[in-house]
Amino acid sequence: MQARDELTEMPLAPQTKLLRFLLDSTVERLGSNRRQELDIRAIAATNRNPLDAVRHDHLREDLYYRLNVFSITLPPLRERKDDLEALALHFAAKHCGHGRKPERIDGAVLDCLQAYVWPGNMRELENVMERALVLSGGAPPVSSTSCCSPGPTWCLSPPVCRWARLDRRSICSRRG
Repeated sequence: MQARDELTEMPLAPQTKLLRFLLDSTVERLGSNRRQELDIRAIAATNRNPLDAVRHDHLREDLYYRLNVFSITLPPLRERKDDLEALALHFAAKHCGHGRKPERIDGAVLDCLQAYVWPGNMRELENVMERALVLSGGAPPVSSTSCCSPGPTWCLSPPVCRWARLDRRSICSRRG
């Protein structure tokens, strides 16, 4: 089954099919005329208030109540500044390359990351870390001016944005 990025953006017709599946745990394969039972558990996520989506007819009310068995509310990244360093290291490790792992995030870079409001949440942070590693690619250390491309992600706040030691060599090291 394909993962949906945003449940409240799914058209109502597929929501009906999803609800039917959740109710009877059966699917009909394309080209088949018989239903097959599946044993699965569903996890749904949204970055919007699902009750607002129900009120505005973006989410079926019966689907909402079927999915809302157990809710976990995670605060946005801008409210979890203490998690930024660990998350930045995680994303740096993911994009460092073969046999490499992140050592540290420079204090000035961490200050820059913590000063930003992160409207794109985790995806934006991952893209920022990947872009920093691509732009620096083993060259001399990346400066704030070479990092700041058009758009809010890199043009954070010039006095705060000091990417002085954010190059591939200072973030990634060989595993030993």
